[in-house]
Amino acid sequence: NVRAIFSGGLDEAGLETLYQNSACLIFPSMYEGFGLPVMEGLARGMAVFARETPLNRWIGETCNAGGTLFLYRCDEDLCRGVASFLRQPKPRHVQVAISSNGRS
Repeated sequence: NVRAIFSGGLDEAGLETLYQNSACLIFPSMYEGFGLPVMEGLARGMAVFARETPLNRWIGETCNAGGTLFLYRCDEDLCRGVASFLRQPKPRHVQVAISSNGRS
């Protein structure tokens, strides 16, 4: 149930539909894009999985937009975090902590 969307692949209506029908947003890019995709997901109240970068950590520490930000350091942590998230009866209420060694 994962759909990859490449940059420029959706118009505004298609993007909005995708946000509304998604359980979470995964933003795996190392390119930060000023944090806009992460902020858009959080502003919609979504669970957002993003790489642990200085910008994404700052967003997580300062943003109060209603969503939940899950930071990960490697693909294995991402897979484990998303699997845990999707197993929850009310996934938007899950909290995942990443320890200093990158394990959740």
